[in-house]
Amino acid sequence: MKRWKRDVIYSIVILILCAVHWYLAEGLVQNVISVPIAKPSVYSELILGILAALAVAQLIRAVVKKPDEQLTPIWTVLAVITVATLILYVVVIKTLGFQLSTFLAMAVLVTSYSAGMGKIDFKSKKAIRQVLTCLLIALAISVCTELIFRVGLGAKLPKGKLF
Repeated sequence: MKRWKRDVIYSIVILILCAVHWYLAEGLVQNVISVPIAKPSVYSELILGILAALAVAQLIRAVVKKPDEQLTPIWTVLAVITVATLILYVVVIKTLGFQLSTFLAMAVLVTSYSAGMGKIDFKSKKAIRQVLTCLLIALAISVCTELIFRVGLGAKLPKGKLF
């Protein structure tokens, strides 16, 4: 895809999302703070306004200059797996709990990226050992993440309904 076409598409999508979120920000109700500038909607509208201004600047630049360079595709198989895994992670974290859902997400991502980099050869006899290594790395990541958030930062993480 040509750079200027991608920039136009992204700018339009960002502007639409800014408009939708601006509308949703109007619904933020906060009765404790009486100063209008300190209400939560003001900050979200400020950030959305800046983002919209940047999107307009990108749109104008793309239309005026029309950079002709050819870009590599963004949506590869690994990108789709990553986005799908993160969406599924957000959906199941309250049901499965932080530890299990983080382990599963990391297992999918570490295994996918390792296979994409050629570190796992599913046709060889070493494939089981390589996948087990990925699972151990995923377990280490999930345990370290939980320790950082629960112990280090004192955050309350979802325990899960099933386990």
